[in-house]
Amino acid sequence: VVTSAVSLAYTNETGVVVQAGTVTASIRVGLVTKEMYLRGTSANGLKLSTTAPTSSTLQTISLSPGSAAVGFVLTPSLARPLHVLNASATLWLRPQHVPPQRFSLTLNLLDNGTSVASLSPTFSATSSGLRPFSFGFPVSNYTFGAGHSVGLQIDNLGGPTGSTDTLVVGYNSTSNDSQVDVLTDTYVSIQDLVLSNQNGPTTDWSTLDSLVVQANVSDPFGASRIEGAWINITDSSGRLAAAGAMTVALSDPSGLPAWKVFAYT
Repeated sequence: VVTSAVSLAYTNETGVVVQAGTVTASIRVGLVTKEMYLRGTSANGLKLSTTAPTSSTLQTISLSPGSAAVGFVLTPSLARPLHVLNASATLWLRPQHVPPQRFSLTLNLLDNGTSVASLSPTFSATSSGLRPFSFGFPVSNYTFGAGHSVGLQIDNLGGPTGSTDTLVVGYNSTSNDSQVDVLTDTYVSIQDLVLSNQNGPTTDWSTLDSLVVQANVSDPFGASRIEGAWINITDSSGRLAAAGAMTVALSDPSGLPAWKVFAYT
């Protein structure tokens, strides 16, 4: 929530300065959870997407031990810097053959293809069906730059500590939504919160002026992830004077749109 205030003082016809009080506007921006879902295929590209699966149709990829690692890359790239406090992956996994099977993996969290956090879990898959496994990355206080892509790399090591069986990863299904989760304090930014009258920004106000509020809101995952903005306006005593949804007044015209300007009158 970001808050801005305007105080009005004027001189009446007798020359007395009158303090008319303060009007405060606060903006709350509604956003989806910052999750990146595994999508795509080996043929058309393995991707991470902020759009959750909407179909029950399952996609899978098979990782034989010792084979090349597979990587999922955020598409499109980040529109603004993303500051990550911690990160984890939840993967739906099963052995290709009869369980139980003990797997040894290497998982990498990538920034433009470079590992920023790595872990090597060993775990037992005791069911023939897909089951969720969660893995926490040793990462904190890391910033992915604007224009960069977050990536997840999965490697089935096999070898003396792991199974010789193939590992099956299920994803892109409403029932099996393998994903990367990030905890971030840059999930949304409000660059400007401007209060003006009906003619534009001003330092001179009258009690007859309309109050116009504009907020420039951006999201690291792109403007399409900004669902909306809502406003509360309170008077000098803290009572609610107006509230409602703001309308989009302007959108980022760039090829990687990051922001929207919301307005309320």
